[in-house]
Amino acid sequence: MTIDYRTHTLLTFAQAAASLPHRPHASTCFRWSTRGIRGIRLATIQIGGILFTSEEALQHFFEELNAKRIGEAPPVAAQPKAGTTQRQAAHRLAVKQELQRLGV
Repeated sequence: MTIDYRTHTLLTFAQAAASLPHRPHASTCFRWSTRGIRGIRLATIQIGGILFTSEEALQHFFEELNAKRIGEAPPVAAQPKAGTTQRQAAHRLAVKQELQRLGV
């Protein structure tokens, strides 16, 4: 999942942790973004020197974790093609949107 700063509700890791029911430490959110859980990582975006996540990224992260836990496939939109980096996926999406905007 790629975070779009224009449409997503950005949160610092401290804000993200405070928004969750069991109030994990902000470093837990950072760890979710770097190491992940069961191969699933929390999406982030860096603006200046600060890492942000979003409400939408948290929701997506938990949905993927729960899908993996019960053995379901995550939502199709959440599965990038093999060998695709987040940057490449974001670029493809941006190009697709621009082409649609131009009517191509």
